[in-house]
Amino acid sequence: MPCPICKTDQHLESIRTGNFPKVGTFELLRCAKCGLIQTHPTPYPGYDNLYSLTDREQYYQSHKTLLEKYSRRDVAWVQHYHPGGSWLDIGCNVGGTLDGAKAAGFDTYGVETSVGAQVAAVHGHKIFAGLWSQAAFVNQQFDVISIIHVLEHIHDPLPFLALTRERLAPGGHVFICLPNYASLMRRAKGDGWYGLGIDQHVWQYEPQSLARLVEAAGLRVTCVFKRSMDHDDPQRPWWKQVLVSGVLVAAQLLHWGDELCLVASKP
Repeated sequence: MPCPICKTDQHLESIRTGNFPKVGTFELLRCAKCGLIQTHPTPYPGYDNLYSLTDREQYYQSHKTLLEKYSRRDVAWVQHYHPGGSWLDIGCNVGGTLDGAKAAGFDTYGVETSVGAQVAAVHGHKIFAGLWSQAAFVNQQFDVISIIHVLEHIHDPLPFLALTRERLAPGGHVFICLPNYASLMRRAKGDGWYGLGIDQHVWQYEPQSLARLVEAAGLRVTCVFKRSMDHDDPQRPWWKQVLVSGVLVAAQLLHWGDELCLVASKP
C-alpha cells in the first residue's frame, strides 16, 4: 500500500516479520522517507462486526470504572484548551469518553461504526452509526474533535484527517491518541505488546510520523506528548507485575510512554 504521506510505495523497508497466534504471518513495513509503518497484508476492516450489541453492553458494564477513569483524564486534558462547547468523538464505541464530556457540560456528538453506537445513544449523546465521511451532521463544525485509538485502524488516514480539519470550528482543536510504536513498553514486550494490534492496526505511529501526517492534512500541531496505557492484569503473576511496573516508571521518567497523544488546530 502506498504511504499516505509520501504517496508512493517505493521507500518501504521491512522491519519486522512474525507469525502471530490466531492471526498468521504479518510484516511491518516502514517508509524510509517519512517513517510511517504499515502492516502487510492490510488487516481486514470489519472486525467491529465481531461483537454483538449484548457484547458491547456487557463490555460497558464490566469496564465502567476503567472507562470513567479514562474519561476523566481525557476531559481534563481537553479542558486545558476548551472549558465547554461542542465535542465530537470519532469512534466513540459505547460512549465512555462522551459520558465524561457531557457531565462536564459539553454538547456531545459521536460517530461509531459498530453496534456500540446504540449503547452510546442511550446515554443521551447525538450519535451517527456509520462512517465519519457519511455522518448526518457532517456539515456542522465542532469546538473539540477527539480521535482516540481510531486513526491506527483507518486505511486512508489523510482524507479522514482533512475532513476533520474542515469540520473544526474556528479556534477548535483535534485531540488524537493511539499506540506509540517507539515506546519503551513496546520494546520491552515485543510482539506481546497489546498496542501492536497486528490483526487490526493498519498503521503503527511514532511521534514524528504522526505529526507529519497531521500536518499533511492541513492541521497545525500544537502539542505532542506520551503517556502510558493501562497495563493492570489481575491474572499476571506478582513478579511479572513488578517488571511491568518498573517499565512503566522508566517510561514515565524518560517520557517514553506507549500512548501517543497529539493536539492540533487549524492554521
